[in-house]
Amino acid sequence: MSSIASTERFSVLVILRREYLDITGNFCAAKLIEYFRHWTNWKLLNHRTPWIYQPLKRIYLDLMGEHSLHVIRRAIALLEEMGIIEKKKNPGNVRIGHGSTNYTSMYSIDY
Repeated sequence: MSSIASTERFSVLVILRREYLDITGNFCAAKLIEYFRHWTNWKLLNHRTPWIYQPLKRIYLDLMGEHSLHVIRRAIALLEEMGIIEKKKNPGNVRIGHGSTNYTSMYSIDY
């Protein structure tokens, strides 16, 4: 019989809370509320700012590919419209590749 215990030190965990789904009416947005709460709590314990910065591709991977980048963008926009999160450009953006810019956004949750 194989063990189902996680062998990874930092295993991804996606949480869907019914109350967040009731508030947003959107599965991805509801998961992102808990996602941003988790990272905000971590930031407040380890840094002086509640702002978290995650590229969309990192969020996509953290949600285990369940939602497309397009769906994640729309869910983030919904959370912004609802006043649940605030988004701004990361001032630490760096040039990568062929003259393109990796625009990583910073997020802050209002709770």
